[in-house]
Amino acid sequence: MSNMADLWGDTASKTEITAGKAEFFKKSRYALFIHWGLYSVAGSRWKGKNHYGISEWLMRRLSIPAKEYALLAKDFHPEDFSAEKIVNFAKECGMKYIIITAKHHDGFAMFDSFHPFCITKSTPWKRDPMKELAQACAKENLGFGFYYSQFQDWSEINNWEQAEKQPTFEEYFNNKCLPQIRELVTNYGKLSLIWFDTPGQMTQEQSQKIVDLVQEKQSGALINSRIGNGVGDYSTLGDNEFPGRRPRGLWECIATSNDSWGYSCNDKNFRSGSELLSQLITVAARGGNYMVNIGPDAMGNIPPVCEEALLRAGKWIRKYGDTMLYDTDSSPWASARNWGDCTRKGNKAYFMVKPAAWGKMLIETGFPVKIREVKWLGGDQVLEFEQDETFIKIQLPAERKEEYFEVLEISCDENIPEAVLEENIVSGTLPVQLPAYSAKVRNVEIKRHFWAERFGEWVYQIHLIHWQKDAEAVWDLNILESGYYQVLVRYQNPDENNRVWVLENNSEKLEMWARNVKSLPGEYSDELGRYQTFPAGVMKFEKGQNFLSVHPAEYSETEMEISEILLVPFV
Repeated sequence: MSNMADLWGDTASKTEITAGKAEFFKKSRYALFIHWGLYSVAGSRWKGKNHYGISEWLMRRLSIPAKEYALLAKDFHPEDFSAEKIVNFAKECGMKYIIITAKHHDGFAMFDSFHPFCITKSTPWKRDPMKELAQACAKENLGFGFYYSQFQDWSEINNWEQAEKQPTFEEYFNNKCLPQIRELVTNYGKLSLIWFDTPGQMTQEQSQKIVDLVQEKQSGALINSRIGNGVGDYSTLGDNEFPGRRPRGLWECIATSNDSWGYSCNDKNFRSGSELLSQLITVAARGGNYMVNIGPDAMGNIPPVCEEALLRAGKWIRKYGDTMLYDTDSSPWASARNWGDCTRKGNKAYFMVKPAAWGKMLIETGFPVKIREVKWLGGDQVLEFEQDETFIKIQLPAERKEEYFEVLEISCDENIPEAVLEENIVSGTLPVQLPAYSAKVRNVEIKRHFWAERFGEWVYQIHLIHWQKDAEAVWDLNILESGYYQVLVRYQNPDENNRVWVLENNSEKLEMWARNVKSLPGEYSDELGRYQTFPAGVMKFEKGQNFLSVHPAEYSETEMEISEILLVPFV
């Protein structure tokens, strides 16, 4: 598989865009991504065999000749496709716009194009689903836009058919890429976004040509950062990448509803409604947009398990979205809390409290303004609270009204500012996560790595790595009540030798034997292997300001990678 960092190229985005574009993006927050094409006909099967990995990359992964791959088109007759059904589904889920693959890397156009390798000229179906979706979105006042792969087109240019005459990239760019983008921005009404992918080695001039073309016909449309060369309007993070802290500027998270993007007959690992909703809240609380993907099958059907999970989450979103989701700002805290997460809007904050924390005392520090009232929206009930210079304390009711998160509306005397200083609160009632990115470090690096799993899905991990002499990572803690906690360390240790590590707080030390965790063999596993969580032991933490540090017992050339430490009340 190619190095995705090379294919993504320079994906920085502009620091400023026009207010109107930013307003649409911020008001939306939640969107539907659709991967649908010839690869959906194959469904990760080729010549009678199942193939794992990125389903929409089947052509490249198996080096299928272009003429042979194109034969899939004769079997593409999606009789069950309904643009109205998909648009109504997106609305019922609480989504505000739809992005669909007009052309993926295989080069097949899912719209009526001048180029013959398209759905209206190469398939028996003959319809233009992009036109139907554009019209259905306009009718229901839903935003609409296209995914277009501008750099990769394996039916035109590939490295496995050297005997075939192929155009240069410049020829492809001028003779197919630009004309097809012109078709998309001209023939489908008003577009909200144009979503590009893998800019690779495109030049600044080529990226700008595309931007100029889009702005000529669709001046209000946003362009994502994967156009390349820093000319996009907003940042798209890595596939399935969820930030621990807020990125700068406008940004989005794109995520799969199972593991693959395009339809795969092998991939049944669907996210539950609870998990999808948790991801949406995580993204909104960091000030981003969440675009979740579905992969319809060859007939145009959404996988039923995926459909049900998104609709279950949608039921909650339709109830609370106008308050805690659309047109909101990021949490006043830089990262998630142990009780849940938060968004804000003017002088109100919305605490989304996860089920495990409900019925307990919610204790937090660093809330920046005076609270006037705390209202439990699900129970339509005003709750008692305490607030002083340090803490806010809210006793949460024992009863629950929601299947997922309960929502507290926090009304304040003034508007709530962004991202205040924070500390790790250890209350004795909930586990506390101490991620690598929040540590204070000496002689050790905090780095981001990613790798591909069996369906080609990218997994991201920020970890502590490259431990040097006298290296140490430290987390500051505010212990509300003295007590014992089980210390769990999530790490990956590729060293051949097992090593001893020391965990230390104000009052005691704990030695941990770091077992070797070897990388897993396989086509889509790299040297990073997989992280696993191991119990280090039980430590007592005294009330008040405390800390937890970790360092190797002896200096050695070690590449142990710690992604987080978890403190679990020992009861």
